[in-house]
Amino acid sequence: MNSCQPFPDNTLSITTDFSRAKLVSLFPCNPMSQLQQCLSKNEKVFRYKDNLEFLNGLRVLVVDDDVDNLDLIKFILEQYKAQVILATSVIEALQEMTSFKPNILISDIAMPEYDGYSLIRSVRNLAEQIRHIPAIALTGLASHEARTLALQAGFSTHVKKPFDPDELIDLVSKLAQMVSI
Repeated sequence: MNSCQPFPDNTLSITTDFSRAKLVSLFPCNPMSQLQQCLSKNEKVFRYKDNLEFLNGLRVLVVDDDVDNLDLIKFILEQYKAQVILATSVIEALQEMTSFKPNILISDIAMPEYDGYSLIRSVRNLAEQIRHIPAIALTGLASHEARTLALQAGFSTHVKKPFDPDELIDLVSKLAQMVSI
């Protein structure tokens, strides 16, 4: 069940129920285009339902030195029945790569000691079955240069923080479909 509700502060609330999980998104909108935005958002939500099977049981390793970000990403992914392992450092992440054998890696770029670039370079030098893992770079930098650096380092794609949970799920779903082919 989906519902759209405009608020006086010029935001629009979209509530979506996914089998016991409720996601409420608030975003700014133009009062003239509320209906159009609502319909567009709901079409996007229905697309996610079709892709849920790719997330069920998907093993995702999330790396970030910010525990709040880790908890948020874990919460979002577990709503779609993904198995999520968290790491707060590159060293911890590399240990998890070989034992957990994730299908997808999501990593912050700016971390103390070793950054996300060094993590992805190390991953790309691991055993054959692990080195080709799809990887998402999370960063506070949205510039074209930051995206290029992430892709050149070996990440599959780049997402700016703060991220939209819907966009993250859509991206993880697309990567999961690539892994399952």
